Amino acid sequence: MSPISVLTSPQASVAALTQPCRGLVTELLLDSGRGNTEAFGRVVDLFEVIVFARVLDEDRAVEFFIALWSACPTFRVGGRGAVAWILQRLTTYEAGR
Repeated sequence: MSPISVLTSPQASVAALTQPCRGLVTELLLDSGRGNTEAFGRVVDLFEVIVFARVLDEDRAVEFFIALWSACPTFRVGGRGAVAWILQRLTTYEAGR
């Protein structure tokens, strides 16, 4: 559906608004789960400051991201969002250290 049709057709606008929007982080996690290293690089770029602030050690941050890469195939859309999924994994990682 083109952006113009959404603006000019009330029915199209309603249809567009009812489509689920998975969001950038969700798409990146799904692509990472399929082995897309570029997508995972973007996940790292988005979360590296948060992860480092929480683990306070570059080696541990790298270790977390390696574990996250391994877990990406298990991410499923629904329930918790993608950001919450990553942060829960970070909390679990911290608790295990």
